[in-house]
Amino acid sequence: MRTLLPFLCAYGASAGAALLLRPLFERLGLTSTVRFDRWGSRAVALAGGPAVVVGVLAGVLLFAPLSQRSLVFLGAFVFVALVGFRDDLRPLPPAAKIVAQVAAGALLVVGGIYVDVYFPLLGVP
Repeated sequence: MRTLLPFLCAYGASAGAALLLRPLFERLGLTSTVRFDRWGSRAVALAGGPAVVVGVLAGVLLFAPLSQRSLVFLGAFVFVALVGFRDDLRPLPPAAKIVAQVAAGALLVVGGIYVDVYFPLLGVP
């Protein structure tokens, strides 16, 4: 149960933030526009991304020890989230988005964060 608690907390914070932010975003006009090439038939508030940010921040800040690595992770995460939100408001060119993602990845590497995965087909350490 101890392992499940951070996920439940993050989920609750994210769901709560989505419920609180949706009416505000709709009132401010921060909604996706209906387009013929999309499945949706109505405008949707752009509150999903910020709600996920609230959930991740709650989970990490409440349950992870604050260290340089956790702060680097949060910095890269918030940076990518801000770029995504900016792209939702006014589309960015693909090159700008990939540059932002590479910059966030570089921040993680410089900050000493890595994922140690053994993948036998490609031999990635």
